[in-house]
Amino acid sequence: MKRQNAIARLFIALAGIAYLACLALPAVVYKAHEYTPTCMNGPPERDAQGVWSCGHPLAEPATADSGLDMLERGWLGLLTLNFAWWANILGFAAFVIAVAGGAPRPATTLALSGFVFGLQSFTYDGRPGAGDWHTLPVDHLAIGFYVWEGFFLLLALSQWRAWLPQPKAESA
Repeated sequence: MKRQNAIARLFIALAGIAYLACLALPAVVYKAHEYTPTCMNGPPERDAQGVWSCGHPLAEPATADSGLDMLERGWLGLLTLNFAWWANILGFAAFVIAVAGGAPRPATTLALSGFVFGLQSFTYDGRPGAGDWHTLPVDHLAIGFYVWEGFFLLLALSQWRAWLPQPKAESA
């Protein structure tokens, strides 16, 4: 029984470490792309340095958002019916229940629900760039995303052992 609790605490600690790590890691990488901006004073023209006449560069390099960037503004996905960010709320609730030693079934259910909500990240196609004249399209989900999803699985695993039947204490 003590060993089982120690393993559960280890998985909870690993889940917490995974969540903190995913905040620092790149979560989404956007494509480098060329675009034609719209200018308020007519069609744009390029100068010799490749800058549009209305002040925008010809191409934007590939950029990435960290997990912290996604945590900061991911709730806006609600406006585009992308609920992946809300998995954080489910994961936080599961983490609090697990750390407090609460009921394992709700914690596992919340953690697995967070994992499933997080899978909607695969439908994320881009975010608005600077201004309203272009969108940064997603190239791929990066390591931070996968560590974030691992957080939910570690939480679920930490509580799953408590679902197993416990050996009955022998009476003398």
